[in-house]
Amino acid sequence: MITDFIDFEDWLYSRGMAKSTIRGTMSKMRFFEKRMDLESREAIMGFLRLERRNGSTKQKINGYIKYLNRWLESRGEDKIEYLPELKARSFRKKAFDADQVKQIVSRTIGPTIEDRRNHAMVLLALNTGLRRGEIARLKVADIHRYYLTVVDGKGEKDRDVYIDEETRSIISEYLKVRNHQECPHVFTTKNGPISEYYMGKLAADIKQKTGINEFAWHKCRHTYAKNMLRNDVDLETLRQMLGHEDLQTTGIYAELDTGEALERVMKKNVKFYREGKGFKSSKPWYISDGPMGI
Repeated sequence: MITDFIDFEDWLYSRGMAKSTIRGTMSKMRFFEKRMDLESREAIMGFLRLERRNGSTKQKINGYIKYLNRWLESRGEDKIEYLPELKARSFRKKAFDADQVKQIVSRTIGPTIEDRRNHAMVLLALNTGLRRGEIARLKVADIHRYYLTVVDGKGEKDRDVYIDEETRSIISEYLKVRNHQECPHVFTTKNGPISEYYMGKLAADIKQKTGINEFAWHKCRHTYAKNMLRNDVDLETLRQMLGHEDLQTTGIYAELDTGEALERVMKKNVKFYREGKGFKSSKPWYISDGPMGI
């Protein structure tokens, strides 16, 4: 059954949702349309029950419910209750370690145009934290000397993100040989600019080539965030680079494993010592009192 989504899309716009949110919602509704009769609430519930029986995670099912509730609300129907609250997400294990990064970077190097494109995309994802859609939409004109401009990112906001010289150089070399030299987009195929869907297919190829089954573009973003924090970049700066609305979202990335937390405290050498009748915090070793303190 083909569903007419025109009125639904108009309803989404009337709610003041961002264009990127509407695009994502419409894409998900076309996915649902192939799997159930969206005119039947029972069919919708049956789909969700089947997903649960087949072992889908609570997080995945709640994601489905989020989109389906928009559809039901637009029709004036009661929303579906979410599954019980999930535990707070942890990103401790959702970033690549140094060995995995080395493997991903080294094994995406190759002689073909496609190899050079994929290698440039991997470096861009790891060293800027751009989302998959932001990489797909990146244009040549958006890349500058020390930064690139993300146009119409999540929430329809633009932002500038630092790009290191090596990554920029590799992208520049790829641009000289890419398909469709006249295309304004950076990353192309023989048919035109890449899409988010095509990037999903590339992720599967990279998994096979590197042997890292958990490779995902968004995991590159997690790795970028964790690397920034390990190098003492503050949360507000990281928030701007990642394009988050608030620090609470960025703060999720700040969670450290026990070993890393201990190492950081040891490096800072922060302690208290007695002075007279009270206690004072010691100064980190790298702070100088001036000429006499050196």
